[in-house]
Amino acid sequence: MLKIMAHSNATVAILRSSVPAGIPAPAADLDYVDLNELLASGDCVLIRVTGDSMENRISSGDLLVVDQSQLPRPGSIVVARIGDAFTIKVFRPPPGLRLVSINREFDDICPDDSCEIVGVVRHIIKAL
Repeated sequence: MLKIMAHSNATVAILRSSVPAGIPAPAADLDYVDLNELLASGDCVLIRVTGDSMENRISSGDLLVVDQSQLPRPGSIVVARIGDAFTIKVFRPPPGLRLVSINREFDDICPDDSCEIVGVVRHIIKAL
């Protein structure tokens, strides 16, 4: 896992209005956003995804911004450690904790006591 360092300068320009994916709209004025504030508040790490159990939402090669200080809620996408292995799944809380794949070709995981929720996915940075 790669720790996000919030002391770096990461300000980028952003349009003040959204851009439609359909009919073109006039250009808008620029504003600026600090990527550290947007992506790295809390105790965040970057994780690169491999595999396809979360396909249609998260793809192999995507980067995840994972907040290790955030507690998972039902339906949160989490990074979990089961024994010595890590996985990315949808969190379904107790009773009967389940870690669920979005890709229905994969079975749910019903971990034992060795399961630890490492963090909650806050952002998905898509690989194009």
